Amino acid sequence: MPTQKDIVHIRSTVLDQIKFFSAIYTDISYEIFGESFKIYTNKELLSRILSNIISNAYKYNKSGGTVMISFDSKHSKLKIKDSGVGIKDPSKIFERFYKEQARGTGIGLHIVKKFCDELNIDVKVSSKIGEGSEFVLDFSKIKI
Repeated sequence: MPTQKDIVHIRSTVLDQIKFFSAIYTDISYEIFGESFKIYTNKELLSRILSNIISNAYKYNKSGGTVMISFDSKHSKLKIKDSGVGIKDPSKIFERFYKEQARGTGIGLHIVKKFCDELNIDVKVSSKIGEGSEFVLDFSKIKI
């Protein structure tokens, strides 16, 4: 279990990632909705989780697409949705070395799942081919 824990403002942590990736993927826009919240967790591991999910939302999006971030302070959830290519088999994406594209190693989302389990964050994904994917991070077990 990670020992280094801090109070983390979800919005500012997400915005750091959005700022970084939107500078690289300039043809993808982003939208942010809802009220943020704070949690008590390992900031470094959370940043790695968000970096992977948000980078995938940009990387596997379509030109001119959108990344939508929704904060749900009432239920302590964060939704990251893209308008990208979608995932053929969402039930397999957390398996080690599973990948649907030629790019990547297939370990990023496996590590995301491992870190989420360590931090007591529930992670779910839904996707439609050609319409995009949505990741939901549920922080309700660790909110301040």
